[in-house]
This record gives sequence, structure tokens and C-alpha cells, in this order.
Amino acid sequence: MFLTLIQLMILLVSIMLSVAFFSLFERKMLALIQFRKGPNKVGLNGVMQPISDALKLIMKFNSSPLDSLNWIYFFMPSLFFTISLLIWMVIPILKGSIYFMQSSLLFIVLCMSVSIYMVIFLGWFSNSKYSMIGSIRSVVQTISYEIILSFLILLLIIMSMSIDIMSLIFMQDEAWLVMPLLCFLPFFFISLLAELNRTPFDVTEGESELVSGYCVEYGGILYTLIFLSENSSVMFMSIMLSFITGYNFIMLLMIISLMVWIRGSLPRIRFDMIMNLCWVKMLPLLLCFLLLLVMII
Repeated sequence: MFLTLIQLMILLVSIMLSVAFFSLFERKMLALIQFRKGPNKVGLNGVMQPISDALKLIMKFNSSPLDSLNWIYFFMPSLFFTISLLIWMVIPILKGSIYFMQSSLLFIVLCMSVSIYMVIFLGWFSNSKYSMIGSIRSVVQTISYEIILSFLILLLIIMSMSIDIMSLIFMQDEAWLVMPLLCFLPFFFISLLAELNRTPFDVTEGESELVSGYCVEYGGILYTLIFLSENSSVMFMSIMLSFITGYNFIMLLMIISLMVWIRGSLPRIRFDMIMNLCWVKMLPLLLCFLLLLVMII
């Protein structure tokens, strides 16, 4: 029991550090893409910038809108952060040391579904029209692309004949899953970008018209929790995608770099175009691929 608690603490600290330095990596890479200087003042070449930003945010005063429900308003970021950490329990960081649930792929779908409610409550209980519009956009977009992502996870379950994520890892020893799933890889990557509200699907934040979407009213430690939750989800989904592309650090770094490169290169897509891409183009095409695959098998 004591050993398990130590391992859980190591896992928690590792996640926090990886999320913090992912933000530094993203800012540095965006600076290179846009031909400007990134963080370069705090520490050696800006290495300690995430620690400085975290301390600054934690020390800021937290206030709430006058018409918000105070206790729920302050509680929602913590719950959002907790769910984003729970999903990491399915990752076999220390194989054989921590008990990993046997239905881990279904647990991932469950956590993704529950996190939608957190976004709803973040916008709803802020009692701000900008927050509410951002949360409505996020819910519609997330539910739409979650259908595609659920179909793809179902495909992984069919191929591995198991709902345990360990079976996907063991299959990589013989052959990478990316080869038979090559035609499904664009669907997987696009749906992950939409699920994570990453560029060019970042209409839920929409700085130009919604200021910062569903988290516009949050600041200080509360915004820090939301920020950590979002970046933690980005890291987790990148690892999930690396499971079918060899499960190694190089592929993980390439996936994360591609996400950042897309953010620095592409503009935001209009909301009706995002919905059209999901329901009119991607979903029918994905169903045709799945039907063809079932007929072949």
C-alpha cells in the first residue's frame, strides 16, 4: 500500500512537470514559427518560466462574478482537474506495480464524456454570456467529435480483442497498429484536435470574439487548474495516439510537435464548417471504412 502511494505521487509529480514544460516547449516552438523571441529571461534561456508563471498565478487574488453561484463556481475547476488526472491511471507507467483496470479503454471514453459536464458547469455557473456561449460551443463540438473518437476506440477494441490498454501495447511488439490503421489515422488525429479544442478547432475560446470562452471569468489558482487540465488532456491524448504508432518517445514528440506546428500555422475554422466536417464528411466516410473492414474480416 505504501509503495503504491509513493508511485502515485511520483506519477502525479511527473504529470505536473510534463504539463508545465509542455507549455514552455509550445511557446518556444511558436516563437520559432513566428520569427520572434519566446520566453528567455527566467532561468537559463527561459527554462524556469513555467515555474515563474505558476507562482504568479497562484499568488493572484481569486474573485467571482457578482451573480455567480460561489461555492460551485470555485469547486468546478478542482473537479475538472481531478478528472483530467484520473484518466492517467490507465497508462502503464510502472508495469506491474500499480493495478491497472482491465476495462481501461472504456474508462477513457467515460472520462472524456464526464469532462463535457465540467465544461458546461464552468460556463453556466460563471453566469456570464461569453462563458455560456463558449461552453455551448465546446459541448456541441466535443460531443460531435467524441462520436468519431468512440468509433475509433471501438475499432481498436475489435483489433486487439480486448478492452484493456495493455493489449494494445503487447501488440506493438509484433507489428505497429499504424500500418493496418493508416487510413483511420487522419480521423483519429483530427478528432483529437477537436476534442481537445486545439487549433484550428479552438472556437470555444475564440479570443477575438469570446475573450477566453468558458474560462473567461476565472483567474489565479482557478485558471491554473483549468490550464493544467487542458494541457494534461493534450499530453494524455498524444500518448494514446502514440500507442498505435509504435509506443515510443520519438513518435510522442512528433505528435506533440505537429499539434504545436498546426497551432502556429493554421487559422481558426468557422463553427459551421467544423460541424459540417464532422457530420457530413468525416462520420459517413468513417462508417463506410468500418463497414468495409467488417465485410473483409
